Amino acid sequence: MRWAILASSFLLLSAIAALACWLLGKKWKAQTALRTVAINCAVLVFTLLYMAMALEAYFYSFVQTDGFGFTLAAKRWHERYWHPVNSLNYRDVEHAPEDLRGKKTVIVLGDSIAAGWGVKDVHDRFSNVLARQLGAEAVVVNLAQSGWDTPQELSALKAYPYTPDTVILQYFVNDIKHAALASGADWVPAPDPPEGALRTLVEHSYFLNYAYWRVRRTGIKQMSASFWERRKSVYANEELWTEHAQVFSDLAQYAADSGITLFVVIFPYLLKVEDSASITGRVADAFEALGVPVLDLTPRFSGRDPKDLVCNALDGHPNERVHREVGELLHEMLTGQEGQGNP
Repeated sequence: MRWAILASSFLLLSAIAALACWLLGKKWKAQTALRTVAINCAVLVFTLLYMAMALEAYFYSFVQTDGFGFTLAAKRWHERYWHPVNSLNYRDVEHAPEDLRGKKTVIVLGDSIAAGWGVKDVHDRFSNVLARQLGAEAVVVNLAQSGWDTPQELSALKAYPYTPDTVILQYFVNDIKHAALASGADWVPAPDPPEGALRTLVEHSYFLNYAYWRVRRTGIKQMSASFWERRKSVYANEELWTEHAQVFSDLAQYAADSGITLFVVIFPYLLKVEDSASITGRVADAFEALGVPVLDLTPRFSGRDPKDLVCNALDGHPNERVHREVGELLHEMLTGQEGQGNP
């Protein structure tokens, strides 16, 4: 649709330019200073319009994620790469009963990290890397949606039509969201859009949207930093932590009652790995106290340059290299547990 609009605009602009050339060249023949000014102004205006059109076409084709998914480039990224999407609305292939029969079924349960936000090819997600490592005798199902917290993930697991052998919960250091929202805390960050006519232009022009948010990059980083401080304060609230930790118990109990082997992989905030340790350590201790094996990635990624871990300067989600590394670590964890006699 956008390409059709751009093409139509190009043709219309070219027709107007041709008409202007005809009027200035054929109808206005007197060599006056006013005619010279008119020609120069026409050349300038049409040059600028063609440049604007070219920039709009380029940035319409430019795609890049951001951490919150509000830029037009991020929305275009989603349109281009968020597939396959199955009948249950997960970014995964269909899993029919006959596909699971006689095979070990592993569900990767999580949020935008497990779903692969920022990862163009689903085969590069850690769940898919794990599937290749496990081989043909296993099926790995991706049960993840952007924005989910732990209660939503537990509900999705209960609603899934097949009972798996193993569940890997992907935990991130904002999964306490349910407790924060219930307490009335200001949790969800909001971008600071422009106002008035500029807002309309930024929301509808891909070039202006890119330019505006690049200028506002400092604001986005400040928003992320503010969001991180809010997260830490919520995790430090004992009442909210107790409410959140109860969901861990509910999940572990459901897994035990259903004959499911539960594992947890904990992702720190990759832009502040060391600063995440107080949260990830507490989460790991809580799950381990319930007898759940945990892979806490905080020590693994501590000391590394965040630029080597995240998708881009505007998106703190893990990149493909991190996904590959995590998939391989999970394979070692699962096969190690099997070697110790755990299913």
